[in-house]
Amino acid sequence: MKQWLQSLQLTPAERNGSIVLMLLIVAMLGIRLALLLWQPSLPTGNLAAYQREIAAFEADTLLELNTASIESLEELPGIGPSMAERIVAYRIEVGGFSYIEQLMEIPGIGEAKLNGLRPYLSIDTTLAKILIRKPYNVLLEDTVKKQTTTLDTLPLWPIKLKPGEKLELNTAKIEDLQRLPGIGLAFAQRIHNYRERLGGFYTVEQLKEISGLGEAKYIGLQPYLTLKLNNVQKLSVNAASEQKLLAHPYCKASWVAEVIAKRPFTDLQQLPQTNFDARIVPYLTISD
Repeated sequence: MKQWLQSLQLTPAERNGSIVLMLLIVAMLGIRLALLLWQPSLPTGNLAAYQREIAAFEADTLLELNTASIESLEELPGIGPSMAERIVAYRIEVGGFSYIEQLMEIPGIGEAKLNGLRPYLSIDTTLAKILIRKPYNVLLEDTVKKQTTTLDTLPLWPIKLKPGEKLELNTAKIEDLQRLPGIGLAFAQRIHNYRERLGGFYTVEQLKEISGLGEAKYIGLQPYLTLKLNNVQKLSVNAASEQKLLAHPYCKASWVAEVIAKRPFTDLQQLPQTNFDARIVPYLTISD
């Protein structure tokens, strides 16, 4: 190489610089070749097995939202003790999470916080048992009965309806209503009690009149509901007691007082129009 460089008629300094440059190029090529030929050894010696181990590790690191304790939830980013308690309280109320987006129904959790939590959470929608560590009230047919639940006698929550399955709204029992997505014991009681006060639902949309059951939850419930109007109970404007009329959600006191004073009626068109709620019409009859 030295003789070849001398033949190029270079100065001694130029020759020495060229030699150094060539040595650097050879060294870099050697390092590059070594990196290409080197393969890291897999822990199990098998790529498929290694991938399974990684998948299992990732699954183990996710927090199952339907069974996570308050303490575990507190460790999530942006979730403190107060928010963790709210998540567990909501989980008990609805009978377990059906999808992660339900977290946004909890005050203080918006879309940004939800997106931050997604990588850390998983949901098993087949879980039928929810851990309840505190007593709760069961409201059934206007009678309050206190039921204490312990870890040894955990209630089994009804399995949620699958897509395509239907529930008849006017005959469903409280345990049946809990099969609806996003509906737990508390909401099932509210639906049942409001239905009793109405005398039955005349339209599915009346569900939106129930406290806490807004447009988003209503849209989620619609595909699972059917309605039979022959179960709707009628109120006789001529024979019903004042107390019974006042018990109906659509009857205002001033209107009921005028009905009592002016009855009997021979036609519903004769009913007083002052403070009249037109939603009551499907529930009225003039027959005794």
